[in-house]
Amino acid sequence: MNLRTLARVLAAGIAGLCAAGCSVLPDSIAGLPEQYLGEHVRISADFENVAGLYAGNEVAVLGVPVGRVETVTPRGSYVEVTMALDKNVDVPADAMAALISPQLITNRHVELAPAYRGNGPKLLDGAHIPLERTRVPVELDRILENFDQLGAALKGDNEAGPLASRVLFPLLEGNGDRLRETLDNLSAAFEVTFANKDQIADTIVELNEITQVVAQNDRTVRDFSARLTELVQLMGDQSPGLQAVLVQLDDFVNTTSTLVGENRDQLSGALQRFVTITAQMRANARGLTELVDVGPLFFENLANGVSHEHRAFRVHALLDKALLDNEVLSTFCERVQMRSDGCRTGRVQDFGPDFGITAALLGMMR
Repeated sequence: MNLRTLARVLAAGIAGLCAAGCSVLPDSIAGLPEQYLGEHVRISADFENVAGLYAGNEVAVLGVPVGRVETVTPRGSYVEVTMALDKNVDVPADAMAALISPQLITNRHVELAPAYRGNGPKLLDGAHIPLERTRVPVELDRILENFDQLGAALKGDNEAGPLASRVLFPLLEGNGDRLRETLDNLSAAFEVTFANKDQIADTIVELNEITQVVAQNDRTVRDFSARLTELVQLMGDQSPGLQAVLVQLDDFVNTTSTLVGENRDQLSGALQRFVTITAQMRANARGLTELVDVGPLFFENLANGVSHEHRAFRVHALLDKALLDNEVLSTFCERVQMRSDGCRTGRVQDFGPDFGITAALLGMMR
């Protein structure tokens, strides 16, 4: 074999290796060109729950798509989500990531907020959003269960007795031994006091020394007494007004006592329901915390959507997701053997200028 033939064989082998590079090389090496020369920035985020989120779902800022979800990986008590964002989209370094459902029953997408305002650090390639800066919506079944619990708690109970019988009796019942033990401890405390009479005598001596110090500062004490006398005289001068206030306060207390006595049973039931409602709120503290935490973000996004210059409200309505059902659309495309991009994305604009009607007719005629 001459050198020319050997060179041709080597060239053919190198060309074959280059053509099969994507399948031969590991994913970490094959993806290097796209990672460093591509048009995407990859970030990751930890979520407590990612129900309804899949690889390929959108990543948006203020409702505008800026990327896609690449991987969803369980990590024990949380789930790690890797996202690819457009390189020309800037996101604040302290941004939060939240799962959003455009409809009640639909796939979710990741919303990054707030939007970048032109200054400050940005999310770079390889950045990570921890679990503390991610939010997930409350599930529908959990909301319905909370409403059921609240309704049961607010339901009236005609068997409830007065407050004393429901609080005082259970408090004292079965606590006789503890009360006796408390009295015994009090008696022992008095015995200790008698046993430490010398220390008490020393305390009296020290009080005598304090009295001597007060006597040495007689002028200061007299000034204080004079000011106190002036205060008493001022209150004496205002006694008619104070007396009227005390009379009104006495009338208020009497009226309140009468009202409470007449509505004792109703107040007892109201207090019991209030305790139950408080327990329900404490049991659902996570949902309330989520509402208080996400509320400012919602109003901030609402404020960002208002155009003060044009006196208008900007809305990005996803009509395609509201009108088209992904499952029904996929079944239809499969039946008519339609290969349009809209079958995969579920967007009306991806079906082409004729909205996919021509392709659908051709598929039904086959």
